[in-house]
Amino acid sequence: MLGQNIGIAETVDGLSRLFRKCEILLRPHGQMLANSVDESYRCGAAMPQEGYPGELEFRLCHEDRCGPWMRWLHVDYETLSARAGECGWSIKKLADSGEGAFLARLQPGRLT
Repeated sequence: MLGQNIGIAETVDGLSRLFRKCEILLRPHGQMLANSVDESYRCGAAMPQEGYPGELEFRLCHEDRCGPWMRWLHVDYETLSARAGECGWSIKKLADSGEGAFLARLQPGRLT
């Protein structure tokens, strides 16, 4: 899930579905590396928004052609950690930029 691809969850609630799918795909004792960014840190308090600040909608355009609207999730470490725990996954922060970006290791079950 490097390259902020944990964003395919689309929403914070979608993380549970993503964890279930990944648990099926991982080999026994497998792990997932994920990086993301805390949008509230990046945007600051000057940008009020309803709902979770990392639940984004965007579309790609070139000249006069635009694709469909897409949903994407940028999730902060604390929220990701809480959702992982609710789904029975362990999480460990491996790196922190100090500016809202992080790298984490996630594994189904608890670390021993």
